[in-house]
Amino acid sequence: MSLILDALRRNTPKDDESPRVESNSDSVLATLGYPRQRPRTRSLSMKMLLVYGGAAVAIGFVGLSLLIAFFAPPERSRPAPPVRVAAKPPARVPVPAPEQTSPAPSPAAPKPAPAALPPSLVARNNAPPPDVVPSRPAATVPRSPAPAPAPAAPRAAATSRPAAARAEEPPVAAARRLTPAPAPEPPPASAVVSVPSPQPPAPNHFALALYNQRIANYEEALTHYRALLAQNDNSAEVHNNVGLINQEQGRLDDAIREYQRAIAIDPKYVRAHNNLGVAFMRSNRPADAAAEFRVALSADARNVESIVNLALVQKAAGRPTEARDLLRRAVAIDPRSAGSHYNLAVVADESGDRASAVEHYRAFLKYGSVTHSELVAPVRARLAALTG
Repeated sequence: MSLILDALRRNTPKDDESPRVESNSDSVLATLGYPRQRPRTRSLSMKMLLVYGGAAVAIGFVGLSLLIAFFAPPERSRPAPPVRVAAKPPARVPVPAPEQTSPAPSPAAPKPAPAALPPSLVARNNAPPPDVVPSRPAATVPRSPAPAPAPAAPRAAATSRPAAARAEEPPVAAARRLTPAPAPEPPPASAVVSVPSPQPPAPNHFALALYNQRIANYEEALTHYRALLAQNDNSAEVHNNVGLINQEQGRLDDAIREYQRAIAIDPKYVRAHNNLGVAFMRSNRPADAAAEFRVALSADARNVESIVNLALVQKAAGRPTEARDLLRRAVAIDPRSAGSHYNLAVVADESGDRASAVEHYRAFLKYGSVTHSELVAPVRARLAALTG
């Protein structure tokens, strides 16, 4: 009976029945001892609504994505554009200019042998000695930059591999290996920086003047000396060398002025004092010559040229004893001085000291046969006369 009543209650419509039918069924249930049951109402909580809503949105998003992926046309793969690298302009290597080097000085041309043995040998500076270090002029000659080393050639990797390994390569790899790389595009005109061409070094006027002076090319030497004086007029060495050229060409007054100019620039310039004394001797001014030689010796007491020249002044003035003492002093300072031996031999020969004359004539032939070749024959003839 209870089963029947439960079935009736479940199958009884709730919304469409009239209140009368509902009250009858409730009274029947109450008569049978069943409590009155309230109608069940189904309600969704807020949490379930959120869960259902999120699931619906996710399902919709996935479905929309699938529809788009299914109906969208396939996109063709496009190759990536090549990256253009601007080529750097090649570095310009300056071509070094060849350094000007003066050729080796040739020995001075020998003078013709005199007819008779001269009484004395003047220790003069006909050409600037090689050990003179000239003062650097105003315009110095820069050194040429050393050339940059050439870049090493790239190593050929294809030719270094064995033939068997190259034969086993697949054709695709070989084609990829042999495909040349695309040539880089030239840089724009604004990126190219123009490098000025190197200027050739200025000529070394002093070295060229010395070389031409030693080979007796005096006009060319004077040209280079004048160029130096135009750059720097306060060079005592240049004025001294110009005075030597004037003295060799017989212009004694011009030589004296150049020597005095050099002394005014450098009052302790020994060579200029000695050369000025020689110019005074040639101008028949022995007192002025002796004064210049003494000034040179006061600056350098071991200057052999000034000692020998002062001895010649004393000999010409009729004081042979003083001349002999000075010449012996010169030989003691420099035993290889050919001029000192020759003049000492002449003084001894004139004084009748035959043994001393023979000794120093032989010393002269030992040390001065090359530098004073014009006196070799007269000295040998005199030696033969003294020893025969």
